Order: sequence, then C-alpha cells, then structure tokens
Amino acid sequence: MKEIIVFFIMCQAACLTGQTGYNSLIDLGYPTNHFLHMCMRGDTIIGYGVAYKDTTQWQQGVLLVKLDSSGQIIDTTLVLDSFGDHLTLTSYYGDIIATTDGGYAMTTSTFYRNSVLLIKVDEILNIEFIKEFPDSINLTNYFWMLTEAPNGYLLYGLIQRPDYFHDGFIRYVDKTGETIWFKYLTTSNFDNGVLDLEMTSDTTFVAGMVNGTSASGAASSLWRYHIDGTLLDFWQSDSEPEMGYLREIIPASDGGLITYGLYVAYIVPNSPGLPGTKMVQSTLTKFDTAFQIQWVRHFGPIKSLNSNIILREFVSTPDGNYVGAGETSVKVGDEPSRRVGWLYKFSPEGDSIWSREVDAPLPLEYINSGVFGGVGVLSSGSIVAGGAVNEGTKKYCWLVKVSADGCLDTLWCQAVAAPEVWVSESALPAVFPNPATYYLGFKLPDDWQGARVQLLAPDGRVLRHTANPADGMDVSELPAGLYFCRFLEPGGTEWVKKVILMR
Repeated sequence: MKEIIVFFIMCQAACLTGQTGYNSLIDLGYPTNHFLHMCMRGDTIIGYGVAYKDTTQWQQGVLLVKLDSSGQIIDTTLVLDSFGDHLTLTSYYGDIIATTDGGYAMTTSTFYRNSVLLIKVDEILNIEFIKEFPDSINLTNYFWMLTEAPNGYLLYGLIQRPDYFHDGFIRYVDKTGETIWFKYLTTSNFDNGVLDLEMTSDTTFVAGMVNGTSASGAASSLWRYHIDGTLLDFWQSDSEPEMGYLREIIPASDGGLITYGLYVAYIVPNSPGLPGTKMVQSTLTKFDTAFQIQWVRHFGPIKSLNSNIILREFVSTPDGNYVGAGETSVKVGDEPSRRVGWLYKFSPEGDSIWSREVDAPLPLEYINSGVFGGVGVLSSGSIVAGGAVNEGTKKYCWLVKVSADGCLDTLWCQAVAAPEVWVSESALPAVFPNPATYYLGFKLPDDWQGARVQLLAPDGRVLRHTANPADGMDVSELPAGLYFCRFLEPGGTEWVKKVILMR
C-alpha cells in the first residue's frame, strides 16, 4: 500500500553541497512521522519508523523510507494494519534488516491485539507477505527483533507471562514466516530477555540475555545454538557483572565476540525502604570463541540506568574498526540537559577512536531531543545514522552523515573531543587483596599520580578516604560485607571497584 505524499527537507548549513556530511530533518507531510531504526544496502539507506496517516482517523502505521547516500528520498511506503489496529515500535523493540534476496524484513507490534507482525517487502518496498504471531497464552508480545538465517529468519526477544515476569524466546521461521521451531530461554523465575542474536557461522548463532537472579540483581548470559535448535554452549556471569547488563553482540573478526552492556558502577541510596538508583556506564567486553573474557572496557558518562545513555546498534567499518549509535545527554553551565544523538567509534581492542555528540538541526531548546536508532557505512567510508527528533510534540525523521573521522564539517569536527577511556586492565586502578580482611592496598596507573581513594558503603556513604593511596587503607574495624572503592583522578576521571571484606 503506497502513499503519494508531498515532503520537504529542513537542513542546517552543514547540509549544503560540498560539505563533508549533512544533518537533516525529514518531514513527509504526515501529522507526525519519525525514524526509530534503519538499515543499509550498499549506498541505499532505509529508514524505518512510525507515522500517522491523517488527522481524522489517526491511523498509525509503520513507515519505510528509501534514501540515497545524499539523503534524498527515493521512495516511501506506509504500512497500515488490515484490521485497523495501530502498528507500533520503539527504539527498544521492532527492527528492520536487509535480506539476501534484495528486499527487507521487519517486525512490528499491534497495539491492541497483543501480537507481532513479520513484514517482508521487496527491493522497491512492495509488500510480499505479512505474518502475524498471536500469543494466546501470555499477556503480550513485548520485545521482538530479528536476524536473517539460512532459509528463513530468527525472531527473538521477550514475552510477558501471566505473572508479569518475562521469558526470553527464539522463534525460527522459514522464508514465508511459518514456524520451524520455537523455544523459551530461562535461567530463573525472574525476568529473562533475549536482547540480541547474531549468526556466527552458516549453521550456528549466539544469543545474549539478561537474566534476573534476584529481586535487585541481574546477570548476563550467552547461548550458542545450532540452527536446528540444539544448545551447543552456555555461559553466565555473576550477578551485577563487570561486563554489565548485556545489550548488544558484535561478531569479532577473530571468531570471538564483543558485547556492549551497561555496568553498574555504584548505587545511589534512595529513601528508606526504596531500592537505590543504579548508576551505570557503557562497557565493551571481548570474549574468545570459548566464551572466555579477554578484556573489559568501561567508557563514557556514568548516569542512572533509567537515563537511557546508551548505544543501540553497532556495525563494522571498512578500516577494521566498529561504530555504535545511540543517545546521550549534554549539559552546559546552568542550561537544562538536552538529549542528543551519540556516535562512538572504537578499535577491535576496545580503544576509543572518537566520540561525537550530535544536536538536531533545530534551535537548542530543552524541549528538543534527538536519538539515533540505527547506523550504517557507505562505500565511501562515511557513516550514516538515522533516528528521531522531538520538537515539543512534533516528531521528525532524522538523518546524519559524518566522515570516517566523525566529522560533519571541518569546523564542527574540531570542536569535539573524544572522552577519556580506560583501554586495558593494566591502565586501570586496582585494589588488592580482594576479598580482603584487615587491609586494602592500591595500585595506580602512572598517569593517575595524585589520585584520592574513598571507601564507600553500599548506600553511598564515604567510610574511609586517603590522599596517599600508596600507604593503603586500614579496614580492620569495618564489618564483613560488600563495599566500593572510588578512585578520583585529579583530572576528573572516576573509577569504582567492588570490594569484599571477610572476617
């Protein structure tokens, strides 16, 4: 079902011909429209989002927009539900992929029927089939993503049970959407969700989950399967792991995996009787082919878990590195924080190459916010990110193109610096022994001279502090339990490490 529409493109000065990149808002003439995901085939960009058809019936459908490498629109399709239901997706559920037959496959949820649709379109965005997956046992299909597999697709995510917990699942379907097999992945009677899945060979794939292990903690896990549904390998972290709450899996060139997660750096206490606020930091972790951890890198700001400071999609780049796209917030002086798109490029060893925070091309007011939901690389090596911008209640499709160095234009690129990143375990502050009994020793990297160390209670209270870490810290009078060592580098960098005291 195609819609004939009138559109206009709003650009700031960086969109002009001859610039390194562009920063464009795209309004397709609907009452509201915005991208939430995107994919690429060669130099063709496919934006995937939501739009309302008109202002009278307020029919909500999923929007497909095909664009060339310069951001010019080639074609559009608005897919509406045949039963009149609203189709919906968010930055967290619903997905689109380019398929090997030249078309595209995507998932979306119905709003009222508690079902999920698998939609397949051809190269020119004509619908080939729509397959609905109703759930007659559980309350709702909540989180559905997909990847292409031999002779079909792997759909995965989580489904809400009648007791309101969530079960992770994988559904393998053929090229027409018919189910080949279906299985739940659970490790405890708490929330479990398959948050990413990647093919690692022609016959195997790895699924990544976050598993609830207690009322206040969670673990991450990796599951390796054969395409026939046979479990080949399994690994699970401890609760509240150094690798963080797993969000994405990135296949590495050596056959291993790099995962992206959110690491709980520390917990800020709330009112008595209420759980503390988890303060998390973006984290990359390298696994070898046997699921053994090779390194962990924490980077970026430390913010609350609910703040959505996150990278949502990663792709490899022609220079052998990786780039991720998502969202973060910035604050200048007394101005309110504003939400911006976030691009982050790193090496196969987890070293930071650059980090860019991208404002939407609108006046910088606190009611404006921008997020990236997808990223891709053009044949030129330039990077394209797609997402959504809110200007008050108005939503726009957003498309940004930067060079391989993250430059929109020369002036803009010079004004942005990459944040400090801890790149190896030897470059991190260390505390020993751990667990400890009566004494803590500290080891600082060479460039951390002058750092201070604080020992924190689980509720965030400072129990001990020292400006001379080389002298260590006496903890003989403290009871056994969990504590946190906070290292404060003179330049403003922080590092928090868990410590166990035993008696």
